[in-house]
Amino acid sequence: MRISQHRLGSALDHAESEQQSGVIVPEFSSPLNDHEMTDLRAVVDPRAPSDSYGRDIFLSLYSILSMNC
Repeated sequence: MRISQHRLGSALDHAESEQQSGVIVPEFSSPLNDHEMTDLRAVVDPRAPSDSYGRDIFLSLYSILSMNC
């Protein structure tokens, strides 16, 4: 998702506006190669049920990445 500087500035200026919603996430390069990403997707399901609002899923992902990166 690429956002132009004008649109980013506009979104920040009108963050409280009812017209703007959602989260803007900047682009970044993944530290994983294609094979590692495929393996990670096989182990971690971001849509899995969670009793902790996804915290357990994030910690699982963090644990895997901290051991491999």
